[in-house]
Parts: sequence; C-alpha cells; structure tokens
Amino acid sequence: MECLANCKFNKLYKIVKVDVKDTEVSNMLKNLMVIAGEEVKVTNSNYGKKALLIDVSGISYGIDITVAKNIYVEEKIDV
Repeated sequence: MECLANCKFNKLYKIVKVDVKDTEVSNMLKNLMVIAGEEVKVTNSNYGKKALLIDVSGISYGIDITVAKNIYVEEKIDV
C-alpha cells in the first residue's frame, strides 16, 4: 500500500483507504468518488508538484498533494 502522491503516472490503482480528517475535504472526495474500492489513475502533476491530476471513473480532477498523501492505494494488476 502506498499513498497516491507517490504513484507513477498512467498506472491504474485501487483506492484502499482515504484517511482525511477534515470533514469538508472528506465529503468533497466522496462526491468525486475518491473512495475505497474505486480505481484511480494519476495522469499528471503540476504547480511544482503541489497538485495532482487524477482520473476517477473517466473524469479528471485536480487535487492538492497534501490530500493525495492521505489517500492509500494498491497497484491494480491486470489478469
């Protein structure tokens, strides 16, 4: 298990745990479907590695790197 902030670009990961204490941020992530069990792909980073562009369910979102450090994932292995 690793944090989303350390993931490689364009690899598919499964979200295992979202450990965000701020209720407002946690609710925003739930609305974006950044929840345990969903698949996510990091497609880019920008602003001097202060934000990540992620793809969840075919929709791209930008999230702050400090939030990404609290989202834990496992690499999805194709079978």
